Amino acid sequence: RDGYVTDPLNGRSYNDKDTSAFRAGLYITPGPRTDIVVSADYTRERPGLTVGRQENTLVATPLIVRGGVAQPRPGGPLIAPPTGEFNFRSAATTSTTNSNELDLWGGAVTVSFDMNEAWTLKSISAYRDLQYNDYIDIDANPVQIGDVFVGVQQSQVSQEFQALYDAGGKFSMVGGLYFIQENIKSQQNAFFDDFAFQGTALAPGVLYTGATRFIDDDQELQS
Repeated sequence: RDGYVTDPLNGRSYNDKDTSAFRAGLYITPGPRTDIVVSADYTRERPGLTVGRQENTLVATPLIVRGGVAQPRPGGPLIAPPTGEFNFRSAATTSTTNSNELDLWGGAVTVSFDMNEAWTLKSISAYRDLQYNDYIDIDANPVQIGDVFVGVQQSQVSQEFQALYDAGGKFSMVGGLYFIQENIKSQQNAFFDDFAFQGTALAPGVLYTGATRFIDDDQELQS
């Protein structure tokens, strides 16, 4: 659907919805005692986030916006993430659109084998991958004094083996083994490039200029 919120600065419409999602499944019976189920799914989202409204005039702090307008960093545009693994883009707020990009896909294969009337062996193999890039102008201001980028990359693989017993009586049993490995990388950047403030309680004569904050995470899980 189209967006229903308009940015008066650039005429861009926000709160649009652009989602594609697919799911497929395949059921195979290669023999009288064997069943195989293959499933896969994919989701792609590219919505435009709502532009906020500036409520704080920032006059309570000694804030000085350089020249009153957004200006590029000395020597060129904003520096790129140090890892270079995320889909990152940033410029003056008036020319950058809020974005929320998501790609998610995965699949699984389940194989069941009936050994006899009571015992069944089952294997479940699965994989999932997530790519997420989010750019938000949290200050709702034409200048870049509170812009945030969040990028996430996640993948996981799992394997499960089951032994199931059911002879039709009062007793049934499920036993087995399960393993999962997950890797998550994320990056959070906050940009304060279009302002400077004069002094603090510890250093009243120091002029502080714009800055960029980087937070990188790399996590691994095995269970």
